[in-house]
Amino acid sequence: MSVTTQAFTYAINHIESLMKQATTETKKAIDNSAFDKTDYFVITLKLTPSGFISDVSIESDKFEVMCYHPNVVAIFVDQGSKFLSWENPTKNDIKAFKNILIAKHQQAQKYDTDADRLAESPQTQNILITDKDLEQPTFAFLKKHNINTDIFIETLADNFSFNKDSRFKDIHRYYFKELLNQPFKYLATAFSDENTLMLNDAFENKNIHFSFEALEPAEPTITTLPINDETIAWTDMKNIVLTEKTGKLSNKTLYNFLEEIDAMPKDQSTKASIIAKLFINYSLSDHGIKPIFTDTTYHQQTVKNYIRNIVHNFINIYGINYMNNGKTTIALVTKDGDFTAPTDEKDPYLLAVTIETPNGFKQCSTINLNKIMQTIISEPKILDALSNAIEKALIDAWSQDMAQFNPITSYISQCVNDGILRAPKHRHTLEALTEEQCYFERKAKQLKDILEKRPWKN
Repeated sequence: MSVTTQAFTYAINHIESLMKQATTETKKAIDNSAFDKTDYFVITLKLTPSGFISDVSIESDKFEVMCYHPNVVAIFVDQGSKFLSWENPTKNDIKAFKNILIAKHQQAQKYDTDADRLAESPQTQNILITDKDLEQPTFAFLKKHNINTDIFIETLADNFSFNKDSRFKDIHRYYFKELLNQPFKYLATAFSDENTLMLNDAFENKNIHFSFEALEPAEPTITTLPINDETIAWTDMKNIVLTEKTGKLSNKTLYNFLEEIDAMPKDQSTKASIIAKLFINYSLSDHGIKPIFTDTTYHQQTVKNYIRNIVHNFINIYGINYMNNGKTTIALVTKDGDFTAPTDEKDPYLLAVTIETPNGFKQCSTINLNKIMQTIISEPKILDALSNAIEKALIDAWSQDMAQFNPITSYISQCVNDGILRAPKHRHTLEALTEEQCYFERKAKQLKDILEKRPWKN
């Protein structure tokens, strides 16, 4: 039984305590931080030597743990409002949640059964025959692949003796022994019928399969892959062909594209993380190419929440906003210009952050998220790199925008409407706007000081 199956069993048996814990910890997180009931929280169970430990956290804080720690299982994810509604759970609340857990438990059991079946089945050994192998003696080929010569000859004699009488079998043994010193091509290219290699017929029951080296590299044929596919390494991206948004196949592979934008890691034998794949999708979209990886909705939402949390935490730590974090407007802007919530499926293009000054003047600065994502695709600690890059870009944008604030220009813009000079209707007087300029100058200096002290300044 897997950790996942046991975790859901534990959750079903402790359902009411989990629901009450979810309410308590969600309320505490919302009261003590910038999060609110529309943010997503997750219930996880961690397997320890002393048993399962339950935890309720903001989803983005648990994202990497859930991805890479095999002893941590996500039991349930939903908005904080859902968990807060469980403060005094009714029988219907408990029944509805239990039904969800039972359904997930059944799914986990099904996958356990499939995994056990595949693990117990003998694995076929695939042996590649190269052009060089064909010209070498058969004995050299067997030695190369650690195949016992006696077993090899006996297997061939058993399968290709027309008569099972020992005298006939001895003749076949002698024949195959003689072939050991002959070029392997005489055995490798022999067919038992017009479609099947003789060797594959003989060794099928021993779970060995022979195939020839391709004379030319196979043409890339893959155009899409599920984002959760764990088998693809960076080098395998040579086999993924890109498709333009018009639907026309490109003459480039994903490997070519990542090399061109300088996003290919030095160690290409490693596997790309889910976050790296998501950022690859963003970069492809930014260059007019269809995204490669599918089934990304959940991960897009998680990353967008993570981006919002980066900004909230940064503003809170350094006191960037005069008002509290609840007055900070953070929006993701898509390519078509819409301001989107973190749950939207559209690719983010810009990150827009609006802060407020003591006199109520609002300052909005934007950064290009796609460019940031493109530069960190190959980073091993990709979420840390994202945090640092966003902080640095925001500091650069804020300090420049604040330093360029001109109170006279702002005041005049309030007095002119459709080219006609009028009395200003807004509350920002020239005196107030001058105070704003001083405020911005102080903040711009503070941000530049932060930029100098942060480890990512270079």
